[in-house]
Amino acid sequence: MTCDLNDATRDEDSVNFVAEAGGTYIETSRKLTNVAGNCAFVDCGPGNICVDVPDAVGQHMCSCSSTGYLAHVCPSDECVEPLGMESGVIFDSQISASSEYSSTYKAIYGRLDFGGCWASLTANAQAWISIDLLLEHNITGIQTQGCNRVNEWAQAYTVSYRKVNGLGDTAITDGYGRPKIFEGNLDRNSKRVHYFNPVIQAVAVKVTVKAWHTHTSMRVEVLGCRIGNEWVRAFKGVSIPTGGSSIYNAWISGTESSDSHAHTFLASNTHYRNTPILNNWSTFGITKVRLTLFSAFNEELLSVIFNGVGTTTTSWFSSENIESSPWNDIKSTTFNYFSVTGDSSFGRRFYINKHYGGCSNDNGWLIVEEGTNCKEYEGYNTSPRILYSRASSSQFWFAGDIGTARAMTIDVKMG
Repeated sequence: MTCDLNDATRDEDSVNFVAEAGGTYIETSRKLTNVAGNCAFVDCGPGNICVDVPDAVGQHMCSCSSTGYLAHVCPSDECVEPLGMESGVIFDSQISASSEYSSTYKAIYGRLDFGGCWASLTANAQAWISIDLLLEHNITGIQTQGCNRVNEWAQAYTVSYRKVNGLGDTAITDGYGRPKIFEGNLDRNSKRVHYFNPVIQAVAVKVTVKAWHTHTSMRVEVLGCRIGNEWVRAFKGVSIPTGGSSIYNAWISGTESSDSHAHTFLASNTHYRNTPILNNWSTFGITKVRLTLFSAFNEELLSVIFNGVGTTTTSWFSSENIESSPWNDIKSTTFNYFSVTGDSSFGRRFYINKHYGGCSNDNGWLIVEEGTNCKEYEGYNTSPRILYSRASSSQFWFAGDIGTARAMTIDVKMG
């Protein structure tokens, strides 16, 4: 066998090699090999066809009937759907990157078949693009393309993912426990697919470029299917005795909040706002909303579940939508306030109140107070305080059985 470079200059590109007639070749990291196929010993699964074309380690390829692609492992027909990079089901706010070359090469342009691409500010082996799926999914594979605008593409990359309630990323590894290197693209527009074996369970996927042609640029689609319908953290507000910022403003507009995953956890003193969910509430088809209060020791104090069907980011919080609560009287009484906005003149938000009767006789169930009108129970500064009735009924805010929570979380389920 002979293998010679042609007139091109990049020896890692398969298009730059000329092979002798009669051979079957496949690209490895730095060379081409000619290896006999082994389909006589391979079962690619029902409906799939083994092709005597060796992969990078001299084995075989399966022609997958469900997708039409060649792959090491054919995925289940039921779990190979594109998850929304190309279609737009994944919103721009769910896509991020290590850096961006310019406004023309943003992370949000790194969508499969988009007329452009994502490109990092500088070409380096730490450049990444990440997709936050919000809900846990079975991730079965990934598709990539180069940059539609210029001759740039990722030749190799690694894939890592974040598990539900995970603090960091977990890399997909090879047989030696090292981050697995996936072969990338050879040109601007051809699509390359890799299926994962085993399938991974994740809420976010990150692709890190490790080798590239001209620049670290790419377009991506994630393949898989959703798992179940678990609760997803939409918000966390924290009560700090002094110097705390408004929980209400963080919920409404994100003021002094973070959308970083690390701040979903109760240990963080920063408000957390899940921007994709809050900014696209109706699109996600919210079915249920759960409001939970936690103590200074991060122990759950109470939980109220609301029907979220057909609601907005404020209308879910109403007596008509309550499905369960710790208060026996809340479905059979009247209110002077039951709303997220509450009594804005006094800074009383997420307010469930029975009646006013002067500061010593105000009576209710829940309040995020950010005012000082009734110092008897609201205090002397505007740092938010989360007060709630510890009894099974409404209580007087001043002298009743009232508790103080350190944090309030709002979780949602989607249709």
